[in-house]
Amino acid sequence: MLYLSPDGTLFLRNSIGQDLWSTGSQFSRGDPQACLLDSGHLVVNDTKTGKILWQSSYQLSDTLLPHTPLGYMKLLDSMFEIQLSSWNITDVDPFPGQYVRKLDPFRRYELVTFRGSDVIYRTGPWDGNRWNGFPEMTQDLVRFVVSASESGAYYWYEPLDPSVLWRLVLKSNGTTYRYYKNDSGWVEYWKAPDDSTPSYAACGPYGIYSDGNCKCCVEDLFHPKYRKDWKNRIFSGGCERNVPLNDVDQGFVAVSNVKLPDTINAVSDGKKSISECESWCQKNSSCMAYAFIGWQGCLAWFGDIIDMQEFLDGGDDLHVRVSSKRGV
Repeated sequence: MLYLSPDGTLFLRNSIGQDLWSTGSQFSRGDPQACLLDSGHLVVNDTKTGKILWQSSYQLSDTLLPHTPLGYMKLLDSMFEIQLSSWNITDVDPFPGQYVRKLDPFRRYELVTFRGSDVIYRTGPWDGNRWNGFPEMTQDLVRFVVSASESGAYYWYEPLDPSVLWRLVLKSNGTTYRYYKNDSGWVEYWKAPDDSTPSYAACGPYGIYSDGNCKCCVEDLFHPKYRKDWKNRIFSGGCERNVPLNDVDQGFVAVSNVKLPDTINAVSDGKKSISECESWCQKNSSCMAYAFIGWQGCLAWFGDIIDMQEFLDGGDDLHVRVSSKRGV
């Protein structure tokens, strides 16, 4: 059962009165009340001041409803992270499972699924209309928004047809599903990762996943670091340059239609043009690649690049730093 204390704390208790969960102390100065809104969110507010003390969208379970933020933001004078948490094991036990999905503050506006501290899947950076790792993504039925400011960053979505119900669910196996409802019930519209998605960093540094196999991101300028492993389909060692970089004779080679590398070691600068982006990367010896995508502008990677995928169509151009000497 639910119990609302005089200070505005909401408790979930079992049949013998033991507390199973609570919202934490809210310190209401008036008469708190709990309301279930038409949006599906449960809200606790202070009837005297009108202030919202807590709402269920602050502490999500496995489901993201329309207009619900997912990210990190300043709430109640402190920074607050809102993330999805899978249910335990069988999707029938609401106890938190192994997986969380969130807008990672350490990456460039990427939605990332974690198992503990391990990355399981990431969407690629946001470009203003879609995540780079979803070339097929459209906004025909659902509008997606990423908002960023000094007070935080968050993502939310809204149906273009408000009469159609949508929900996004992080399942106990780590896969995220988007559903819509029709007369027959809930229908699967999309899932990620899907059967065509490689495991995270499957091809190692400077390796790229393409049509079910791994290859080096620039095949005539890179080679597998451990050739014997690659013959045995062990790709995690990745690739290395035929000719190591030195202080002179360096340039960039464009790799087209790719899911951009993990942005954990990337920096963005929205004020730079494409040519300024290249010059900025060129002048910094630790910059290994750059890209230019709409909303974020210039993205530069400092250190090895990892977790790339080649698409038949879509994706973006990644400019990889190479020696002008081809080597063998």
